[in-house]
Amino acid sequence: MDRINYKKCGMLNIGGQNVTLTFATGLSDFWIVKEKQSESLLKPLNKLVEIKDAGIKGPLISNVKITNVPLVVFTSKPAAYSSSLANIGGLLGLSSDPNTKSPLQYLTQNLPKPILTFYTKSNGKLQIASQNEKDVGFITFGGEDNTNCGEYSYAPLAKTSDWSVNVQCVKVGDTECAKTINKTMTISDDELSMLAPQQVVEEIAKIMKLKPFGGEEDNSGMYVFPQGSCEAKNIAKLPTITITVGDPDDCEKQAIINITPRQYLQYTALGDCRLLIANSVAMGYEDGWLMGAQLFADRCISINWKEGTLGFADAKI
Repeated sequence: MDRINYKKCGMLNIGGQNVTLTFATGLSDFWIVKEKQSESLLKPLNKLVEIKDAGIKGPLISNVKITNVPLVVFTSKPAAYSSSLANIGGLLGLSSDPNTKSPLQYLTQNLPKPILTFYTKSNGKLQIASQNEKDVGFITFGGEDNTNCGEYSYAPLAKTSDWSVNVQCVKVGDTECAKTINKTMTISDDELSMLAPQQVVEEIAKIMKLKPFGGEEDNSGMYVFPQGSCEAKNIAKLPTITITVGDPDDCEKQAIINITPRQYLQYTALGDCRLLIANSVAMGYEDGWLMGAQLFADRCISINWKEGTLGFADAKI
């Protein structure tokens, strides 16, 4: 799996044509661009509607076969994607449209489980995930990635139209942050950072005794650790930030997201040790949770589209 303009991408054989496909957490579309002179089984249609008499009659993904899965085949890339997905040959949406059958649903009967899993490696440094990078992890169709990650826990999706879950609790070590219940966390493939509600970030900063990035009058939404915190001998002393998401009344429908020091620390070129969880309001968003590529680092995240759940597991490091 590669990352191109924040987005997770993989080379897949679709209808006999190798395609660099991007996976979109907030879309339910499925389209590819047919190569010129291609001998693939794809028929160009050039219209964004559900096609019932076209699709793939042969391998869809690797050796998974589906008859007539609806998709749109373009002879050239749609203008809306020409800049953000310049090196991409197609897109597979990982969310559901309540009015139509999503592409993932066509896969269900042909896979061991209706699950897709992303495992993403960190860069091994105290740096934010890069916008473009090769070989950042693996995509597993039909199950969990138990090779690279440990035990999974699942939470119900807050909405089927994107990857979102309800936050029930946030802890810094053993200290719980107040007033975090029922805030929806959206996982986005258009964002790089981890963004949280203003009050949550301020509480995390208070508990960990952090200071605003630019001084007391700073409103950038970023916080820095005391000098030396990013040194190896001090990292082990820092707490894990634990986020519980899911159903507040059913422990069996809750998932745990652990964010370790190596996942939330950034050592900048200025010599600062910075918190990689920023204030969403200061970053120009609504007061809420918006988690980008950095959340995926050293973690597996799974979507079970049949049960409507999102799963999380820590990487085996």
